[in-house]
Amino acid sequence: MTRRRVLAALAIGGAAVACGEAQPTPLAVRLRPYWEPAIEVATGSLEVLRAISINTGAFARGSLSTDQFLLSVEAQLPSIAALSHRVIPLVPDPDIQATHAALVAVIDALVEIGPTVRVYRETGQPEQLMHVVTLQQSARDQLEAFIEGIGPGLAQDGLGARLDAIGESTIDAWRVRKRAVLVGPYDGEAAARAALAHLVDDVRLSRSNPGWVEIGRYADPAAADAAAGRWLAGGFQVQVEDVTDLSFNVTTLRAPERQSWRELLWLERLDFDATDLAASERGEQVAAVARAGNVASFGADGGLRWTRDMRMPLARVSMQRHGELLAIHGFDVQLLDAVGNQVWPSPFRPDNQLLEQALFDDDGARLVVRSTNASGVGRVFAFNRQGQVWGPTKSYISAAWVDLDKRSGTVAVGSSNRGENQVVLIRPDGNLEQRFGVDGDILQVIFTQEGDQVIALTSAGLQVFEAESANLRSQLRFPATDAARAPRDDILILAGEAGVGSFTLDGTEVWFAPRVRARAVYPMDDYVAALVDDMTITIIRSDGAVLGDATTLAPIRGIAVAPGLNRLFTVSAERQLQAWQLPPVAIPPQG
Repeated sequence: MTRRRVLAALAIGGAAVACGEAQPTPLAVRLRPYWEPAIEVATGSLEVLRAISINTGAFARGSLSTDQFLLSVEAQLPSIAALSHRVIPLVPDPDIQATHAALVAVIDALVEIGPTVRVYRETGQPEQLMHVVTLQQSARDQLEAFIEGIGPGLAQDGLGARLDAIGESTIDAWRVRKRAVLVGPYDGEAAARAALAHLVDDVRLSRSNPGWVEIGRYADPAAADAAAGRWLAGGFQVQVEDVTDLSFNVTTLRAPERQSWRELLWLERLDFDATDLAASERGEQVAAVARAGNVASFGADGGLRWTRDMRMPLARVSMQRHGELLAIHGFDVQLLDAVGNQVWPSPFRPDNQLLEQALFDDDGARLVVRSTNASGVGRVFAFNRQGQVWGPTKSYISAAWVDLDKRSGTVAVGSSNRGENQVVLIRPDGNLEQRFGVDGDILQVIFTQEGDQVIALTSAGLQVFEAESANLRSQLRFPATDAARAPRDDILILAGEAGVGSFTLDGTEVWFAPRVRARAVYPMDDYVAALVDDMTITIIRSDGAVLGDATTLAPIRGIAVAPGLNRLFTVSAERQLQAWQLPPVAIPPQG
């Protein structure tokens, strides 16, 4: 027995004596055949190893921060402890002692990861992180030896295929000197968090300088000095010190195969705090923006395409259907083409209010924007690629929402002004086409696919009007707070405290998911993504079956979907851009 197995066995025996038994009762599992429980332990080890391996690769490539990596590893420790308890009672036949020893070595390597992580948290020694990588590789090598020792058959083939699906990489690491920028001092972590909560993502106290918070580490001394200068300019006390860190080089020998849609298709770490996200219909381009003016564009595989610093405050980003144009906006709006070049020489500021919505027509020839104020109402403007075409809307129109008929160019404005709730239709030249009253305060207005009907979501329910005659066609008293139209037809998706439901224009229920209480919905060709809390998106199939949840490690700042690809994107407060690829609809839901 190894030292770990002896200690664990003594602990089990001690527990039995403490309960009043003179001798520990033999565990029932000893009576079971060896191979069945041993293969179960090996299967569990594969799942743990897969999770750690994927997160280790992301950490070495820079997609995960150190704290995120440690949290992901610590999340596996309960599973490792359970596997440790299950391997202890196994008694192999004499002719398979070597094979069993390999299985024990797998668990020993995984168990040692826990103390290694704890030592790193206590000391900050970068070598401990490299030891986690070494232990992971050791566990993989021993697991391969155990699978080989099983002998030919279905068990060996199945476990071997699952081990291959993890993928394989070599990770080289070496010590590097960096410059750490510190701010402080503070009377403990609570005081530091209170002072810096809105300025940094994570408060990490320096081990060598008690009370000081490490803001960042820089390989380039000039970059460290520049960062220190920014904090000094903000009125903070600053120190810069030399630290030892690790640098990694990752060589992918065999890429991992995704085993579930819950495993990320890709993950990229941003250099800024994103406020919004947009994606093209088939995911050719995904763009994130930051309040400080940063814009970053990524391709379908998650690779960075380009970045820009617009040097103007940004709140949101909108994208033309095929990703050919982006509208980035805060108090100003600027068009960028597919490679990040500015379409207009300088941004437009149509008024002094925040621009809340920006909508393109299908070919990108027309852009409509809505501004908003503290009351949630504002004005509407229209642009083409040369600049502003019309706007602002008249003073009697207090725009609470806007939609654009992407074929005709007609604009529907939902207006709530001093108790008067109406929908105003504006022609492409800016002249009035139609206006009609609605029941309840307006939450949203949506054109049908053909543009011949207008859907008004209000505090009184859903109302559908003929665009030309303004006649009420149907209404539905579903208590929704968010609505969206399916990408390919006029099926409506409604969300609120009652649940998420799908309805036709005449109010006929297609499906209803009562337990999914959503804040917002994002329809795709075969799925609906429903934001249910700050870190959870529930995925619903087009027949109403709940597939499961996509979760993040920090509050979500932006959501986008590529409807034609059934792909979901999020950007969160931890500066991570994540992509999930949803499975073919023939695959049954996972609960």
